[in-house]
Amino acid sequence: MEVGIREVKARWSAILDLAHSGRHVVVTKHGTPWADIVPHRKSRRELGPIPGVTGHISLADAVAPLDKKELAEWE
Repeated sequence: MEVGIREVKARWSAILDLAHSGRHVVVTKHGTPWADIVPHRKSRRELGPIPGVTGHISLADAVAPLDKKELAEWE
């Protein structure tokens, strides 16, 4: 949807409601695309345990640096 900048100024709340509902609004100035108003991207979900999966490595082991032999195996 394209909307002129003057209309955006006059109907700012309604334009934001459109973006919030999923619409992509292109703001134009003298007929030229000037800016986009888009819905806010939802943040990624927090990482956490996967139900039914148990870990087999401790946190300390997971973040410990590799020794020279292990590091060479990754090269």
